[in-house]
Amino acid sequence: MRKNIVMTGAIIAILIVSSIGGIFYLTHSNKRVPQGSRAIINDTVFNIEVASSVIAQAHGLSERESLDEDAGMLFVFNNEIERTFWMKRMKFPLDIVWVRDMKIIGVSKNAVPEGAFPTTVYTSPEPVDMVLEINGGLFDIHTINVGDTITIKPAS
Repeated sequence: MRKNIVMTGAIIAILIVSSIGGIFYLTHSNKRVPQGSRAIINDTVFNIEVASSVIAQAHGLSERESLDEDAGMLFVFNNEIERTFWMKRMKFPLDIVWVRDMKIIGVSKNAVPEGAFPTTVYTSPEPVDMVLEINGGLFDIHTINVGDTITIKPAS
């Protein structure tokens, strides 16, 4: 009887620790990029919001009316895999910049806003560990190219 109580207690403890670990994983990223940082590509500076948790990444820029011309959202991931994005509940077009090891490896230009049930998805051309979303058209306006390097700096 006592052995069953100890075993049950151990199982409960393992479940609690696993749950706490899962919650931490869903809300934190191992890559630390401070909020309010800047993403610099060539001579272009974007003031970025950072989406490093699964919850922030799922919401992204949805339901916003607009994004400042010098702003963007940086999605930071713990691993390098092929990523798929959509434009659910977006109200303005975006350039989705696919990044691996601080290098631009692709872009999905002028991704079109869609409603609550999007039918179009945008997939990275290769595994990535970051994605930068900026206003649609800025990739070309600022003459950004695949192969360019992104530098992340804390705001000063």
